Amino acid sequence: MPTPKPIVPADPGTGVPAPIRAAAIAYRLLSSTKVATWSELARTPEQCRRIQLTPEQETLLGDQLWIVQWVRTNPKRVPWMCDTCGQIGFFGKDRNPPSSCTLTEGCHGSPIRTPLGRTPAPPRRS
Repeated sequence: MPTPKPIVPADPGTGVPAPIRAAAIAYRLLSSTKVATWSELARTPEQCRRIQLTPEQETLLGDQLWIVQWVRTNPKRVPWMCDTCGQIGFFGKDRNPPSSCTLTEGCHGSPIRTPLGRTPAPPRRS
């Protein structure tokens, strides 16, 4: 029987806020293992054994578990974060983050999207 291929998630890097970075890594892990939620992944030890994270990524995911637990692949649910007030909202398959913050009254910050591809998208400025 062939050895299962290790799962090494692409990491958007430290230039992305910690909750968004953790959500991006979590989403990629869920997509790679073909499970929908973090709790579902935790119940599949054969998949967990394939995951290769750096110690920094392990710490990040543990510290940001409060946001990671809300990430889903089916139906898609990932966070966005306002670059001004720091509040977090979610978007899914049929929705995108707003063009400016709608989470804090009077805030006009730009959303930092969870990068689902290999390269993080810079925050949009109006």
